[in-house]
Amino acid sequence: MLRQIFEIGSPVTGKELIGRDGEVNELLSRAIGGQSMILVAPRRYGKTSILLEVCNRLKSKGFSVGYIDIFESVGLGEVAQRIVESLLMNEKLPIRKFFSVLRRDLRRAISGVEFKSVIQDYEFVLSFAEPQIEEVKLFDESLDFIGRYGEKRDNLIFMIDEFSDIAKWNSELLKKMRAKFQRHRNVTYLFAGSKESLMRDIFTRKSYAFYGFGMLMELGPLPEEEFVSYLLRKFSHAGIKITNKLASYIVQKVGSHPYYTKLLAQTVADVVEPEEEVAIEIVDKAYEMALLRIKGELDREWESLISAPLERKILKIIGIYKESPYTTKLLNEKERRQVYFALTDLEKKGIVYKVSKGKYAFCNPFFDSYLRILDKH
Repeated sequence: MLRQIFEIGSPVTGKELIGRDGEVNELLSRAIGGQSMILVAPRRYGKTSILLEVCNRLKSKGFSVGYIDIFESVGLGEVAQRIVESLLMNEKLPIRKFFSVLRRDLRRAISGVEFKSVIQDYEFVLSFAEPQIEEVKLFDESLDFIGRYGEKRDNLIFMIDEFSDIAKWNSELLKKMRAKFQRHRNVTYLFAGSKESLMRDIFTRKSYAFYGFGMLMELGPLPEEEFVSYLLRKFSHAGIKITNKLASYIVQKVGSHPYYTKLLAQTVADVVEPEEEVAIEIVDKAYEMALLRIKGELDREWESLISAPLERKILKIIGIYKESPYTTKLLNEKERRQVYFALTDLEKKGIVYKVSKGKYAFCNPFFDSYLRILDKH
């Protein structure tokens, strides 16, 4: 019988959020002090978990908080509604129910005693009941709403997850948002994004609208020692015997990546028999099974590069030959002149990230094993 021991694929907070106390405490301290922050990391590194933990702690201290995830939104109208919903949640009202009723029956929504104060203070909310209203107008007004809501509070902290996704709709939106946000005197912003190169561009390049808007924080892998202790505790609670050495082996096998380490550990739990002690052969077998489980997403990433042969070649140089694309002899002169641009594109696609000067690693730690399998065929 399969046992689900580890939470995989969904944000975690509280005791399940391990190894991030330093980041959480710094973001908490900066936010309370009025310093806007930018949290940057590869995909599935736990940015959302950190933001939600900060959000929970701020609420427990009595702060007003807003949180939206751009990745979950399909257009500006939906972003606008999420902004308003997240802020009005501070009013301790069933706001989602209100929006649902608002669209079906305006008269009923505004006649409800519990919502009259909302209507009186924030009349703009009624705009969501207008079927013909333009999404851009709703979006503009929702941005202004953040500022107005902040004026009614001593200090509002507003969080925007996957912020760089805004740019894929319309880069001009960033200019509009910066123009409005910089006038919000009682609002502190926390931005997060997994498109690392784009997030750095948005906040650190002078040609971008949000240049200098906040302080950058880059998220690294989880501390190995804390991750090992966590695995030992979870395995022990499930009645699975494993040594400290093998728990370390699991963590090291996938580079202490928050998501993929849990995936591998869960697969170990799926493979091991009741009362059987985990052996290195079991971990290696679980690694192969975990790779098969995510092969579909790796296939899609590889297929997305079908028209970019140099990028594919560079990935093999990094993953199979373990060389730097800048110093390898596997590229001809013409290809070497294009290395910088190819790597920049791979970073923007979230396939690789820069470790240090000339050194790159895969965002998905299984990618090098996947490439070796492809190379054999």
